[in-house]
Amino acid sequence: MAIAWPSDFPYISAMFARKSLSRSGGFTVTGVEQVVASSTDFWVASISFKIHSREQILAYRGLQAQQWGRAAEWIIPACPKLGLPAGTPEADYSWSDDWSTDFSIGPAPGSIPAGYVALVTSLAALGARTLTAEFIEGADLVPLPGMFFSIGNRLYSIATVTPVATRRYTITFAPGLRAGASISTPLEFSSPRCLMRLTDDNAGQLDLDMLRFSDQKLNFVEVPG
Repeated sequence: MAIAWPSDFPYISAMFARKSLSRSGGFTVTGVEQVVASSTDFWVASISFKIHSREQILAYRGLQAQQWGRAAEWIIPACPKLGLPAGTPEADYSWSDDWSTDFSIGPAPGSIPAGYVALVTSLAALGARTLTAEFIEGADLVPLPGMFFSIGNRLYSIATVTPVATRRYTITFAPGLRAGASISTPLEFSSPRCLMRLTDDNAGQLDLDMLRFSDQKLNFVEVPG
């Protein structure tokens, strides 16, 4: 079971970016280089937070006791508030239903966290970068390029949005779908998250200043899907 990022440690800073965006065939003898878009892009993230209380120290030690370096999998929230209407419910990062044991996108869960959710209206295959979805909750939300959303614990970023009907949009996004999406698969906008692992076994050691304070920065990479 992946470890859901706890609300005890709000971000001070966060970076989510895609890597492996292109491939090069190298330079020819005439100096020409052919570069093509990669189909294997993946997410990396870097998050910073502060530890400044006894309760946080104990909670962080508890997290360390649950994980085994790079062998552990984490569900990392991706700063969802940008672009959402005022009054959006607080993201519930404790919700960590993996939908199926191997973290693939399986049947929709019986309950969905409160927030802005859209449902896929047409089949989308593994690797697809376009889908059509209709918003069933939070009808005042208009999806915008640059917004994050997630399907299960897989994170995506919107590239373009085309309205096709009331509350229905065709969305292009990156990276490609980690698994095929069936009709009525939920797209979560309020609490998007990504299934990741640490980039280093020794990351996040608890070095306490004055035996109480610690500034932490953790680097993550997406678990292959």
